[in-house]
Formats: sequence, C-alpha cells, structure tokens
Amino acid sequence: MTKTLLCILTLLFINSCKPTHTMQTEITTLKKGALYGAGQEKIETQSITITTQEDWINLVDKMNTTNTEISSEITVNFKTQMVLAVFMPVKKSGGYNIEIIHVETQKDCLIVTTKTSSPTPKSMVTQVIMQPYHIVTIPVTSKPVTFKSL
Repeated sequence: MTKTLLCILTLLFINSCKPTHTMQTEITTLKKGALYGAGQEKIETQSITITTQEDWINLVDKMNTTNTEISSEITVNFKTQMVLAVFMPVKKSGGYNIEIIHVETQKDCLIVTTKTSSPTPKSMVTQVIMQPYHIVTIPVTSKPVTFKSL
C-alpha cells in the first residue's frame, strides 16, 4: 500500500513539473553574424528584448559604430513584432557562434532557448577579434521573456 501511494505521488509530482500549455513561436532572423570592432561597439554580452523603435535604432547605431552590420533599410513593425537579440562576449578568434534556436510560448511567459558553439582546442580558426550575435523578430507579446542556454 505504501509503495503504491509513493508511486502515485511521484507520478503526480513529475506531471506537475511539465508546462501546462506550450506552443512554438515563429521566429524570423533579421541578422546573424559577428561584430569585428574588437569591442569598440560597447555591446555587452547579453540577451535583450526590444519593443520600441527608439531602442532598435540605438542598438543598430551601436552595432554600426565600427561595422556596417545592419542596414538602415531593415525595419521592424513594433505594433506586431518585437526583437530578441543575443550577443556572445568578444572573442579573440573565429569559430564561435550563438543562435536563438527556438521560442516557446508558455501560459505565463516566453522561453527563448539559445545555443552557443566554440571551436575545439585543435580547430584551425581565423585570427580575428569578433563578437557573435543573432537577432530575430517574433510576434509581439506582453508576457515576460526568459532566456536559457543549452
């Protein structure tokens, strides 16, 4: 009897940890690449959510300080879309990557999953100072956004 009760309670606990309602959110890549200003852009290692044109323009201006990364022709309709951007730290060689791989809408929040990759110790890489990034748009939401890394 005790074992049966323990099994039932364990199953209930495991099932209660699963999200009650999740849905994959469509993402559209605006730009993916690396900044080559050796950190002169002063963009921190970060995961950010941008919901206004002013914040978007500020990010584009920073990114374009020493690069021509983002064309001013790229526009975002902030009435229907919002921007998610992730930046790795400045790296001393090539071979690094960061990517937003999926966005999951849950009942109370949005979970943004990112994945980074690094060269193996014996990899041949370019000798360049770079800062990988990935910028996407998703449908606008008022739910809080949480970033997690694989």
